[in-house]
Amino acid sequence: MENFNSQIEKKKEQIPTSEEVFVVLEKLINGKEVHELRKIDDEKGLYLWEIKIDGEKEGEHIEYLYRRKGSKEKGDSGPTAIHITYFEDDFPVSGTTVASYNEEEGSWKIID
Repeated sequence: MENFNSQIEKKKEQIPTSEEVFVVLEKLINGKEVHELRKIDDEKGLYLWEIKIDGEKEGEHIEYLYRRKGSKEKGDSGPTAIHITYFEDDFPVSGTTVASYNEEEGSWKIID
């Protein structure tokens, strides 16, 4: 009798490339100048990408964080998504998820 697990085809995990993530980030930042804070790749590709743009007022800036689903040395991350954090005088004042990745479809959804 054939092993039950061999009868089930596992879907290959779809992981966004740096280029795909950058396209989404470009839509979110509306042409503003980007300052890269850090970018981390692992054996699967892009794992984490943090960028910063200037805010509208003096002392304000906005940080975008892409993080891929999975485990790293310091713990598990949630689903693959892009998050935003607003800062005033280097203090975080608010934030939310602005884009989520659908692994089954390999597509992004920008959250309004």
